[in-house]
Amino acid sequence: MLECLFCGQQEIKKLTLKEILFFTKATQENLCRKCKKELIPLKQFLTCKGCGRKAKKRDLCAECLKWQLIYPEVELRHVALYEYNSLIKEWMERFKFQGDYRLRNLFNEEVKTNLKIDKKNIIVPIPISETSYQKRGFNQVTAILKAAEIPYTNCLANETNQLKQSSKTRKERLEMKQPFQLESEKISFIKNQSLLIVDDVYTTGRTILYAKDILMKNGAKKVSSFSIAR
Repeated sequence: MLECLFCGQQEIKKLTLKEILFFTKATQENLCRKCKKELIPLKQFLTCKGCGRKAKKRDLCAECLKWQLIYPEVELRHVALYEYNSLIKEWMERFKFQGDYRLRNLFNEEVKTNLKIDKKNIIVPIPISETSYQKRGFNQVTAILKAAEIPYTNCLANETNQLKQSSKTRKERLEMKQPFQLESEKISFIKNQSLLIVDDVYTTGRTILYAKDILMKNGAKKVSSFSIAR
């Protein structure tokens, strides 16, 4: 019996053909079929190879072309699971801002599938400020990674005490100053390494690009990024 973490609806889990034929362990799903239908998986569409949003062709969109001019040394390569919509918005509100910590588990299987651990990528979560941590009690990104049993390395510190990102207008997000510092003991650790930055939602790209920029400037070989939504 499955109980949806999002809406509380109970339903009998349908086994996949693989689970039936090969007696494999059933995956742990946390969303009912009704809620899953509201999600829009971006892998079903052509997406911009730079920011991951839906596009007419798999190339850099106009926004990413502008970022490329500002950050010519940074690889614009982002993958997101879902298009940002009302369900994702409500999930963010309940999880991040209302503190429903159970919802860190909502996308466990999807995160595990997409962040298959190998020696090529070191997972680096986007940090939150001390002010946000004191208010919220947790970093939503590391909470998601822990729930999905994905190992990660904290390399960055968020030194800003400005308004939280969700409270800013698009213009304010784009104009924000570099919020991150690289922890000094991690400088030698990231040298010539491939890193994968993880965030909850990619909005303008400003936050992730600041993170990529500081990591590349300190010797990372390659830095890509991943988020739940775009």
